[in-house]
Amino acid sequence: LELVGRWACEEAGVELRLEGSASGGAYEEIVRDETGVRRERGRWRADGETLEFTSEAGAVSRCELRAFAPGRMGLHGPGRAQRIFERR
Repeated sequence: LELVGRWACEEAGVELRLEGSASGGAYEEIVRDETGVRRERGRWRADGETLEFTSEAGAVSRCELRAFAPGRMGLHGPGRAQRIFERR
């Protein structure tokens, strides 16, 4: 699964942008909901079936990564429970 690129979650209003190489780089997650727009930036790293996010504030979140089909992945972890993303 090629992770670098722009991803949108089936859950309305969530976009994940991954930059860098196949093993890691910079990320930005944008969440749009009834309270407004929230952005989180930091670094991401892939390790097998785990995708690790470290925010600019230093918070670390490890998610289980599942590839469902070309251009479709699932993330499950703190703040990203059972999210399905499709490449945009």
